[in-house]
Amino acid sequence: MDTMTQAASVWMATTPRTNYAPLTQDITVDTVIVGGGIAGISVAQCLKELGQRVALVESGRIVEATTGNTTAKVTSLHGLIYSTLIKNFTEEGASIYGLANEAAITRIEDLVKKHVIDCDFTRLSAYTYAQEPSDTEKVKFEAEITKKLGLPAAYTNDVPLSYPTFGAVMFNNQAQFHVRKYLLALAAIIDGDGSCILENTKALDIKADGGKRQLVTDRGIITANDIVVATHEPFYDPNGDYTDMSTFRDYALGVLLNDPAPNGEFFSTGDEPHSIRTQPTKDGDIVIIGGKSAAEMEADSIEQAYELVEKDYAGKFDIKRVVYKWNTHDLATSDGASYIGQLSRDQKHVWVATGFNGWGMTNGVLAGMILSDRITGKDNPWSDFFDRFGRQRYTLQKTHQ
Repeated sequence: MDTMTQAASVWMATTPRTNYAPLTQDITVDTVIVGGGIAGISVAQCLKELGQRVALVESGRIVEATTGNTTAKVTSLHGLIYSTLIKNFTEEGASIYGLANEAAITRIEDLVKKHVIDCDFTRLSAYTYAQEPSDTEKVKFEAEITKKLGLPAAYTNDVPLSYPTFGAVMFNNQAQFHVRKYLLALAAIIDGDGSCILENTKALDIKADGGKRQLVTDRGIITANDIVVATHEPFYDPNGDYTDMSTFRDYALGVLLNDPAPNGEFFSTGDEPHSIRTQPTKDGDIVIIGGKSAAEMEADSIEQAYELVEKDYAGKFDIKRVVYKWNTHDLATSDGASYIGQLSRDQKHVWVATGFNGWGMTNGVLAGMILSDRITGKDNPWSDFFDRFGRQRYTLQKTHQ
């Protein structure tokens, strides 16, 4: 076993890099998807499954940016998001958010079984626990409202961690997986039979040409009926609709412990939350730890930020060795729900998936489910809520003083 710490995520370090060819000539497909992360691949896979010819375009290599540097928690328990959602939306809207993300977990499991994907998929419980006694009522409230919304929620004082916690909301039957093993298997299914994955092809612009649309790239033009912008941050935003999103950086370490690894997925309350999950590897169970502390955000260097993460968790776990270290950027929306739908009010057949608020595994898969339905003209019960131009009917009217 290599005893050096690798400056890479456990996902990148344990899978081969891809080598799909770039665009070499102008082509025409049914739908072109820009962005080779979990959202773009999920949209492409859903559409190909429905019989479309698709082209997936990535400026670098697929599953290497935000998705390649995630913690890969597959859960509908997103911190204390439901307390935020019921302040911003109706209960129906908050319920749609939760049930749609639950459906995304099932979608992943179904694809893993259908295509026999070896990606360490397993079901387990997820917890958002109180870091301090003063946060106990917050997690009790989250458990109460999520159970009312129809989610697999319960309040518990039994949090399976080795250090003190003060109660938690627990969701049963959540999941985790090796995200690159899963997505690289789907990519292999997408590429071929009239569909293609195009790496090292940078999208530059979107233009309308009669009833068709054109994706202009640095290597040629792709003509399609529909275009999906599934890049981390939309590269194409003609009306400035997505400038309200904020960016935050996540740091993570993959560590080996001297003690048994915790069983479950964990996220904490507070302005400086902790994130914990375990990933099996040939060298043993890697525990993925991270957070968003003020010290990490203000560190003088990325290396110092990693040191601060390790120092923080050294008081919680008996760390044997740091094996992997990585970081990534995430995008947050102003109201807590991701944007999956029409990119702008005045452009039909151009779609977007962005602003996953750090919870891209289920939201990215959900993007595939929603956008494939919209593109092929099928009704989808969640589409209005996730479309930033359709969710107004779920938005609570604020009383102005």
